[in-house]
Amino acid sequence: MPSEREMESALDIQSGGIHYKDCPIQPGVFCHVNQLPYFDAAAVKYIFRHKAKGKAADIKKAIHCLQLILELDYNLKSKVTYAE
Repeated sequence: MPSEREMESALDIQSGGIHYKDCPIQPGVFCHVNQLPYFDAAAVKYIFRHKAKGKAADIKKAIHCLQLILELDYNLKSKVTYAE
């Protein structure tokens, strides 16, 4: 069994890809340190990774998170459509 000193940090492990692995500051750490609410943090995550992982789909997910913030925090409804 490895000693506590030899154990790998959870921040050094990524499941499901490598799109955060080499970042100087991982988006999850940024969101945690800044105590971002869930939808704020999710939007940051999708914006951060869109070029390396989800492309336009991640931008759409980020926009959806922002729409949820508008509706839940500010009682503003918005509709975004995409011409594809």
